Amino acid sequence: NNSFNSVFEFGCGSGNNLFQIASSNKNFCGLGYDISSEAIRFSKQKSLLLEIKNIEFTDTMNIALISNFLKEKQLKVFDLAVYDRVLYLLSFEEVINHFRNYSNLFSNIVIDDFINNFNGYNGKNYIDILQKNGFALVANNPSIHKEPEINSARQLVFKNIFDEK
Repeated sequence: NNSFNSVFEFGCGSGNNLFQIASSNKNFCGLGYDISSEAIRFSKQKSLLLEIKNIEFTDTMNIALISNFLKEKQLKVFDLAVYDRVLYLLSFEEVINHFRNYSNLFSNIVIDDFINNFNGYNGKNYIDILQKNGFALVANNPSIHKEPEINSARQLVFKNIFDEK
């Protein structure tokens, strides 16, 4: 959606989602985080090759880093945070702590992930978790990813109920 001018992606991998958004929205800025330093190196090199200056990538996740990015871009919060098939890899406690610490930095959140147990991964009640952090569910759709167990994953869209926009 081109109405989002700032996006944070948790688990950005090689940055494809952010590069795609940047290619269609000239006012866009983004911050991608991934645990893989190799993926981050690749994303940084790709952004240099494509001469994209409005996306940054990091393998470090902390509030100061994200707050500094927002401050540099003169933003209060990100318009959107994307979690595309990454949260199922975290424990329930890690997901709870992540949203407790970071959800106030986002206006909207999209999660495409497993909500039921799937192949040894424990699904999580993202609706409950996000509601406890000030977000309302605005869409609950089938996952955009194709897999045999289609009912095990959903795409959930949340809006921050305290957002001033």
